[in-house]
Amino acid sequence: MITIEQAQAHLPVGTRVRHWVHDRLGAVTAGQSDKAGAERPYDTDRDGVCCSIHVQWDEGRAEWVGTGWLEKVIDGEPDETVQAINAAMREVILTLDPEEHDRHAIKMALWMAYVGDREDLQRYLARCTPENLEKLAAGGRLLAEEARAIQDHPSPLDT
Repeated sequence: MITIEQAQAHLPVGTRVRHWVHDRLGAVTAGQSDKAGAERPYDTDRDGVCCSIHVQWDEGRAEWVGTGWLEKVIDGEPDETVQAINAAMREVILTLDPEEHDRHAIKMALWMAYVGDREDLQRYLARCTPENLEKLAAGGRLLAEEARAIQDHPSPLDT
């Protein structure tokens, strides 16, 4: 967890970054926050901790990325210290017991579906066991039914 001040100091606007899981390169930029409506490069959770940073990827799209997925790039290469830490984190993730690894993949697949990222959604779904894919599909159907029901019959508390 980092504060906004730490994010501003370590990853100011314009800083080149790399997503260490998807190996994408981009730069920190200001982006539209769902919460505030104003453009800004950093977003916080309820406790004021910087939870995501807005990145414009070299491939053209822009998105909010969790701070733990980014590493600073210097002269085209990731910062050596950050690179070493991220390599250790990758090893930990890859050595998680299969059940924990599957839970992580399910969480990320749900997020990728929510943000409409089909490419990464497919990557995360490919990491799930067949039985968890069935459960995820059933959960998706239930979620769709409940969302439609709420749209059709909004809560009186919402009016």
